[in-house]
Amino acid sequence: MSCRTRQAGVSLVEILIALTLSLILMAGVLQVLSHTKRTYTLQDALARVQENGRFAIEVLGRDLRMAGYLGCNGRALDQVVNTLNDSDTLAYDFADAIRGFGASGTGWQPPLDSALLARSPLAGSDIVTLTALQDDDIAVVPPFMNNQSATLHAAPGSGLQQFDIVLVGDCRHSAIMQITNNNPSGSGELVHNTGLGTPGNATSNLGAVFQGDAEIGRIVRRSYFLRTGQNGRPALWQYHNSRPVSGSNPAELISNVERMVVRYGVDTTGDRQIDAYHTAAEVETAGLWPRVLSARLALLLASADEVQPREARSYALLDETVATDDGRVRRVFATTVTLRNRAP
Repeated sequence: MSCRTRQAGVSLVEILIALTLSLILMAGVLQVLSHTKRTYTLQDALARVQENGRFAIEVLGRDLRMAGYLGCNGRALDQVVNTLNDSDTLAYDFADAIRGFGASGTGWQPPLDSALLARSPLAGSDIVTLTALQDDDIAVVPPFMNNQSATLHAAPGSGLQQFDIVLVGDCRHSAIMQITNNNPSGSGELVHNTGLGTPGNATSNLGAVFQGDAEIGRIVRRSYFLRTGQNGRPALWQYHNSRPVSGSNPAELISNVERMVVRYGVDTTGDRQIDAYHTAAEVETAGLWPRVLSARLALLLASADEVQPREARSYALLDETVATDDGRVRRVFATTVTLRNRAP
């Protein structure tokens, strides 16, 4: 005899057990996915912070190293004949290879120049201004003029433009002037008359005769400061003090930079060795800007979003401490840069 059995289905208890096991398994999978996403978000934010920090240090470090560069001319910037109007303002005096403004409460010490203050820098962070010569391989070519106020000449295609501020030097003498004629690159003529441009030339007399051993280059004064960026967060900005304000000046370089601290290595004894690091206010009070040989720089960068649990944290930037209490990832980037054109 044979016995046949019929399918009787599953019991409610079996269904509940299966559902419970499925939920446990699903919860584990979701937890792994959630943890993986948090880890990815955190690592991505950290990578962006590190990338931005390295770029910021590279840009600032490069300009700090080149501060005070005058090409072959070994004379100090304060010995150059400056023919510009307003040569006593931050934008056009060019006398200091480096100049700083230290954060002090809601302002800065020494006080900011009005033009720089008008760029809306954020209080609480230092500001540094650097001067250097660029494109210094443009040679003075015939016809040479013996008149000290005569037009200079360069080979056509120099790239110079009307109202560029340039330094001309022959390793013995140098002068700063503003090109006033139209199309100097095409014609090769570098006219420096009075009455045109901003700030314009106070005199057309360059104080020396420049001939075939002289070279010309744009002289640039840049300021670096923090200001609100396009994403509404603090950012590092670069401002060409001696160029007109435009859509690209000042320019936002790096977003989410929350603090900048700068200290200046000063030779106080005249032996070309750094004796101490001081704040901008201390250097200004002692009149030691010509003796600054290096700079220590620290930047605090943050992620754009909160990607970790909120808790109180603190970060050391040189001799300052910054406290935070949100969930953004932050890193401090610091470097010490020698001003090569002042170092022994």
